[in-house]
Amino acid sequence: MGHSIQAILAKAEVADVIVERFAELRWVDTAKGIAILPVDAAFVDRVVEPMPSPQAAGAEFRLLTPGFENLLCELSQLGALAYIETNYHGGVGGQGAAAYAAGREILAPCWDERAINRALTRLGVRRPLLGDRFAAIGLHRFRSNEDLLEAAAG
Repeated sequence: MGHSIQAILAKAEVADVIVERFAELRWVDTAKGIAILPVDAAFVDRVVEPMPSPQAAGAEFRLLTPGFENLLCELSQLGALAYIETNYHGGVGGQGAAAYAAGREILAPCWDERAINRALTRLGVRRPLLGDRFAAIGLHRFRSNEDLLEAAAG
């Protein structure tokens, strides 16, 4: 079974303002008050100048172009946020994340097994006694952006 998500993570009040600006986005609330806003290539292409390659610091990223990173920095003026991607299939693959606040990068794009947990730390998500931040916000329940969009609609 795979796990492939591309999403912006932010507190619910920040997600509300982002959705006001980009009406096509939907978000899923989590137990820890972090909203998950799935994004796709069509969204990124529409809101930023198309760029041919992902961020040089993490070539594994599918959508994190310099133009999209600039938009994320701009949106972080509303409140801290993170961008995450997962790409697992049959237990093989990885995850990446970057985080932004007050218009600047607070976690450089990184692609490794703890990237999303580090980004969630920057958003103030506390680790439960058993488990990690990834599971604490329920990311393990969603395998794809389609799963997230279904949850947002229901």
